[in-house]
Amino acid sequence: MDPFILLSLETRARILILLRSEDDMGRLCQASPVMLEHFLHYKAFISREQLSTDLDNDLLQDAMAIVHFPTTRGVPHDEYETAVTLHMANWSRRQFTNPLVTEDSRDLVKLGGLFRRLHKYMSDYMAKATSSSIPRAYLCLDNVSKGRSQSRYTHKPFNLNSLNYDEKKRLLQTFLRYELFYKVEHPRVKAEGFTERTRFLAVKGGNRLHKWELEGIRCVHEYVRSLYGAVLAHCSGVHRP
Repeated sequence: MDPFILLSLETRARILILLRSEDDMGRLCQASPVMLEHFLHYKAFISREQLSTDLDNDLLQDAMAIVHFPTTRGVPHDEYETAVTLHMANWSRRQFTNPLVTEDSRDLVKLGGLFRRLHKYMSDYMAKATSSSIPRAYLCLDNVSKGRSQSRYTHKPFNLNSLNYDEKKRLLQTFLRYELFYKVEHPRVKAEGFTERTRFLAVKGGNRLHKWELEGIRCVHEYVRSLYGAVLAHCSGVHRP
């Protein structure tokens, strides 16, 4: 018998709202058909409650720029470049609608999924950055391997709730900006280095990015590179130090 069936609808919703990570949400829904059904039925409401707790307008604008970024499918190059320029201008002026106000369920679901995915990477990033054994920590892939409950290499998870509001906001904004950074797909800039692409993002955003923000993007970039390095290490049979 599924024990969650005994809980009220409000209690089930509160439990799901408290689960910020995609992995935590997935494990619970996999273990409980009742919670899975509840999540699927009330996904927009759950996402709205999670977002209203964690987001201010700046973070929400960054996130909206990501989920509504222009697609390259079936769009000529010159039209796509124009679309990206207009899109980033809207981002710079903070002109995207606020789905917490409009209650657009489709946007709420998209944003909720984005933040739950980012949560596990943020937790993994902080766990490695604060680890007492950096080489061992950077061989870990357990928090970012979808569909795997554990890894051959593990480290102590980092509780993001231990950060204060400003620390958590800066971390979340850096990951959002990194995601947006890789959404900016310009052929000329794409063929160049990291510095040129960050400058391109700053220009498209009306120079809204400061030096410390660009440095934060660089740190996340190095973290992502380390994940690929860990994958190669695992495939090569490298032993934990």
